[in-house]
Amino acid sequence: MSLTGLHGARSTEERTFGEDDIMIKTANLIFFLLLSFILNRDAEAQLCCTTGSASASSFEVGVTPKNTLRLSLGHEYNALSGTFVGSKRTDSNIVGSGSVQAYTLQAHYGITRRWGVTLSAPFVKSRRTFDGLNTFSASGIGDLSFLLKYSLKPLNIASSTEIAVGSGFKLPSGSKNVVDDGTSLNFNLQPGTGAWDLILWGYYYKTYLPSGWSGTLSVLIRIPGTNSDGLQYGNELLYSIVINRRTSASTQFSLRFKGRNSSQVSIDKFENPNTGGIITFIAPSIVWNPVRLFSVETGIDVPAFYSVSGTQQALDFRTFIDASIYFNL
Repeated sequence: MSLTGLHGARSTEERTFGEDDIMIKTANLIFFLLLSFILNRDAEAQLCCTTGSASASSFEVGVTPKNTLRLSLGHEYNALSGTFVGSKRTDSNIVGSGSVQAYTLQAHYGITRRWGVTLSAPFVKSRRTFDGLNTFSASGIGDLSFLLKYSLKPLNIASSTEIAVGSGFKLPSGSKNVVDDGTSLNFNLQPGTGAWDLILWGYYYKTYLPSGWSGTLSVLIRIPGTNSDGLQYGNELLYSIVINRRTSASTQFSLRFKGRNSSQVSIDKFENPNTGGIITFIAPSIVWNPVRLFSVETGIDVPAFYSVSGTQQALDFRTFIDASIYFNL
């Protein structure tokens, strides 16, 4: 932000006292405007998710078997209200209330026994209400992401173990300039980020036959680029530990311990002090697969721990549902 000084045609004598007075007032004005700029952006901050990104469930899938296509359609709903200061929830509603929804179409394909790819395409809807009166919303195609996976240890009956790694990128396919009724919306209400991101991924799966118990460990690292407005989201670490128990041929119960760790958002290399932090979840879910090549999973994420930078909007809960169908090609 730039601010030009106000200098009139004055004599040298007038400037002896007046120039210093004006400089002090100008400095105070600049500080006030900068503070207002920061608070205005920070009041829109949220820790639940990165706008424009696909559902986090996409990184909990290993390498799909060779010549098999898995198509998944999922919906994720994030309910937000109130504020957090550090690790404490407050009754203040300074940042308003709202929601973030993502409808995500995912395609997982096994190229060979070891190589696979995942493509994720989200449709994002964001809404924010202030003082129960003023509501701002945006919707649109989010940022597409592509992930190439390699299985270091392919899953087989003998070992009942899979270890895989991968890398990919997120494309700036979603809009970052949506306007609601003539109002330019904050960055975290936009469907897209406007930047290319690097994605790194790791996956471990172990099943204990014939007990019905299994477990996974998934990690995803997102290293964001900078968009044309000079905005750069912070580095992001997502992790998920899942314990599964199959109780019948068609039913499985799962318990996830999930977390998101993100660094601060920067604008023109200036870090927004009310962005970034740590959030962990406990997430029970149930999987139903009435036939071998079709399954549905639904569950809820309940925040267990917060540690945010500055003041941020609080996530009350997150619900999700995913339906998957397999095709042998």
